[in-house]
Amino acid sequence: MYGWKKEMTVCGTACVLHHRISLVRRPCGLPLTILMALGVSPLICETRGQDAHALDASSVASTPSTGSSSRIELPNSDRKLRCIVNLNGHAISYRPDTWAGVELVTDLSIHRNTVVDSQARFDELTRLLAETKPPSIVGTYLSGGRVESVIKQFPPEAIRADQIPSDWIRPGSTRVDLSNPEAATQFAELIVEECKSRALPIVFLDNILHPSALSGWISWKDTCRFVGLVKRGVNANGSSLIVNIAVAPWAMSDADVVLLSDAVDGMSFEMPFHRRARGNRKRTRLLIDVYRKWLAAGKLVVLIPIDRSLKTKAQKDSESRLLAAFAMLIRNPGDRLFVTWPFYRIEPDWAGWPKRLGLPRGEWRFEADHILARSFKNGTLWIDVLRRSVEIRS
Repeated sequence: MYGWKKEMTVCGTACVLHHRISLVRRPCGLPLTILMALGVSPLICETRGQDAHALDASSVASTPSTGSSSRIELPNSDRKLRCIVNLNGHAISYRPDTWAGVELVTDLSIHRNTVVDSQARFDELTRLLAETKPPSIVGTYLSGGRVESVIKQFPPEAIRADQIPSDWIRPGSTRVDLSNPEAATQFAELIVEECKSRALPIVFLDNILHPSALSGWISWKDTCRFVGLVKRGVNANGSSLIVNIAVAPWAMSDADVVLLSDAVDGMSFEMPFHRRARGNRKRTRLLIDVYRKWLAAGKLVVLIPIDRSLKTKAQKDSESRLLAAFAMLIRNPGDRLFVTWPFYRIEPDWAGWPKRLGLPRGEWRFEADHILARSFKNGTLWIDVLRRSVEIRS
C-alpha cells in the first residue's frame, strides 16, 4: 500500500503518519487512538528520536533539504484516479463510502463555530481516515499568499495578520509582498513553524499566483524563491509540499516550468485544461508537454475541475469526467496524477479507469483538433474536448 511505511520505530516517520493535530502532544505527537489504529506501541514514540523536530523555523527555512527519509512516499494513481481536496467537518455526516479508501486527501479543516468542537471533530475524522483500507494520506491547508485578521478554520487557514509588519502587506489587499526578500523569508518561516506544529505528511499551500494570472503581480522568480523556502522547511520537518497555483500551464515559459518544478513536491491547478487551449493543437500539445515534464520528474499533479461558467450538476460532472479522461491520456503507470471529486458524493466510475483500462498501448494522439484519443489494453479512450464527451471504445 502507498505511503504507510513499516519502520514505525523511527519517531520521525511515525510523527508524519498520525494525521492529527493535538493541543497537548507527546514528544512525537501521536495520540493513543491513532497509535492503536496503526498498531504501534506508544512506548516507541516516547523513547526514540527525541530531537526529530528540534530545528526551529529560521534554521529550517534557510537550510537546503536533505531529502528526509522520514517523509511518506506520495501515492500514485495506478489504483485510483480520484483524490479529495478540501475535506471538511461535514464529512462526518456522510456515509464513509463516499470518501473512505481515497489514498490522497490534500487537506482537512474544520469550520470554527459554537456548535461543533473543532478539535474533537478533527480527531474523529483523522481516526476514521487512518482506519480506512487503504488508509488516507491526509494533508493540511494554509494560505501561501494571504494573511487573515480573523481565523475561521481549525487548524488556521492562514498566518494571522498581526504576525506580519503591516508595511509588508501589499496596499489594498491581504497579500504579503513576496518581492520583499525580508518579508518573503519571514513569511516562509512562519508557515514552516505553523506546519511543523501540525506534523502532517502534506502541506497544501494555496493562493500562489503566476504573473500571467494577475497583471502587475510580482515576478515568478520571487514567488518560487519563497515557495522553495517553504518546501525546504517542511521537507526537513517530514512533510511534502503541494502548491495550488493560478496559472494556465501551457502559457508558462520553459524557465518558469523548471522554477516551479524545483520549488515544490507537487502542484494543483483549477481550470487545468483551460478553454482557450481546447481545440487548439499547439496549446493542447504545450499543455500536455508541461504536465509530462512534471510527472516525469516525479511531481504529484492534481487537476481541480472548476469552471464557473458551468451551472448545472450535469455540466459539472461532464467536466470532471472530461478531466479524468484527459488525465488518462497523459499519465503513465507510476505517475502521480489525480483528479478531484467531492467528499460528499459517491465515487464516479472514472476513478477506477487506471485499473479498468489497463496498460496504455502507445501515446495519446489527435484524431481532430478537438478530438484526442489513446489506446489501452482494454479499450480506446476518445475525447471531444469541445462537447465534453468521453467514449470508451472496445
